Amino acid sequence: IGAMCALAVFGAIHGNSQVLQRFVNGRDSHGRLCGVDGPVKDFRDVFFTLPVRSDPVMEASGELRPGIKNELKAVCTKKCPQSTSATAERQNSTAREGDLCPPDDTSAGLCAWYGGNTTELGFYCVDLVLFTESSEAGHWLQDLKVASWRLAVLPLIAVVLGFLYLVFVQRLGATCIWLSLVVSAVVPIFLGWVFFHEAGIKESGGQTMNQIFDRIDVKDLRYVAYGLWILSGLIGLLACCCCGTIKGIIAVLKITTEFLMDVPSQFVQPLFVGLAQLVFLAGWTLLFVQVASIGIIEGDQQTCIQAGDIYCLKWDTTSQRWGLLFLVFMLYWVENFLHALSHYGTSYAVGAWYFASVDIVTGRRKIAEGGSSSFSHMRGCSEIPSWERCQFAKLRWFRRSCCDCT
Repeated sequence: IGAMCALAVFGAIHGNSQVLQRFVNGRDSHGRLCGVDGPVKDFRDVFFTLPVRSDPVMEASGELRPGIKNELKAVCTKKCPQSTSATAERQNSTAREGDLCPPDDTSAGLCAWYGGNTTELGFYCVDLVLFTESSEAGHWLQDLKVASWRLAVLPLIAVVLGFLYLVFVQRLGATCIWLSLVVSAVVPIFLGWVFFHEAGIKESGGQTMNQIFDRIDVKDLRYVAYGLWILSGLIGLLACCCCGTIKGIIAVLKITTEFLMDVPSQFVQPLFVGLAQLVFLAGWTLLFVQVASIGIIEGDQQTCIQAGDIYCLKWDTTSQRWGLLFLVFMLYWVENFLHALSHYGTSYAVGAWYFASVDIVTGRRKIAEGGSSSFSHMRGCSEIPSWERCQFAKLRWFRRSCCDCT
């Protein structure tokens, strides 16, 4: 953690996070940052085009005209251009509406379009056919953009599903185990009866319920029925042989149910831990960006366009790579550490709950003041004697649980 703080200071001194804005906003051919600098503040997007009446970008053979990128100019605009027809790329560039571009570019004939389709990546309007080097990353970023609102609600969906699962375990866990066993045994019996019944109908010359049965021989239909009934018997026999194991699973679910009823903090503890993980991830992202900006500079605009690099950023040093590698390791370590703290708090809460006295009136365990919170119990494990008692209690609880299950 201390090394991360030192790295943050180093990134703040030697980094240039403002240059990273190029990943969002592009510069036009005059060096102005679209949507930011005064003359082009109202023109947020940037697109790469050819002047009015330029030759078509596509040859009659369907191939791109050689050297086309050398003629491209970056122009700020209010709206990304799109193709007007299937043959637009085989025609000369035409002028766009005058209010879509800055006045100086419009008068210079740069507010034009050659007819291709563009994809909006951040505030870049990119023709992924022309900029083949950026097509894969462009499609990936576009997919993220389209799915952004779905990704935003995923944490909420995860929380809701998590609560539903805990409520399900609390109320219907044991019932579902027995129900699944009954269904596993009854369904093969029913299907076997269907096959055997259809075999009898087919043998007597009647009409079966489905054409599938018409394609199967009567003998094979009966064999399938016998096989299904044997499978059902094996499932029933296996359930009888493993009755002790099944009872053990149900006992564990019963204990889990009682624990969740007496210690409701376990319903909300994952929320606090998840919130802490998200807060750390947000701070880590800012630090990652700051460190990544160490040694970053902008290249020549026209040279970058010829190379297919729309962002035109490069690094004049490799020292930031080690810092980024360290940050990735710390992200993995801290997120897992917080996750382990959640498990540790839950395990101690289980031990404190299991060995608490039982109220003879309500039948529920009487937990000391503040004992319903696993965070409060974690303080007891910080001292060596309490920690030893905590581990011993967990071991006894596990052993007793196994004995109760058998």
